[in-house]
Amino acid sequence: MILLLSGATHKDAQQLDLNRSLGGLVSSTPVPNGRMNGLFSDVSNYTVANNSSEIVGIFLVNNTSNDLANLSIQEIYEDDNICEFEFAVVSVTDSGAMELIGSKFEEPYYANWFEPIDKTLIKEIFKSGEMIGLWIKRTIIKESEEVSECLPADSVNKNIDECLEVIFSHD
Repeated sequence: MILLLSGATHKDAQQLDLNRSLGGLVSSTPVPNGRMNGLFSDVSNYTVANNSSEIVGIFLVNNTSNDLANLSIQEIYEDDNICEFEFAVVSVTDSGAMELIGSKFEEPYYANWFEPIDKTLIKEIFKSGEMIGLWIKRTIIKESEEVSECLPADSVNKNIDECLEVIFSHD
């Protein structure tokens, strides 16, 4: 399986700008793995002050030669994180597209959010060559005073890194 960015100018085109991964067409660009700010920027004083959620759209593709049974997702992050992460699984059109949003601060209309703290089934049979759309939403869950204590007071531009591990499994 492979995770690909969305927001390509045409299906399977390269798309290197993480800020444009807002749905639309599937790209050929893999989601960065294990890289700081791979999908979301740092949590900044601005984000905290505006208490805003940020959303990205990506694709999960079964690039194996086998159908996969009982595809599940689970998220793992530290208990002291200042953010929570929610997911929404959406269908993809035959042309390789999912809903397109205008900015990372907009909500997709067709998203039923869930938080897969425990292993959560997302597809019973994931056929070879099939793809699904995934929305990921990051929301600050601590009060701004608690977050401000984590941020250095000497600069308005200081940030906090939040890490998220996502595990996809199947039978």
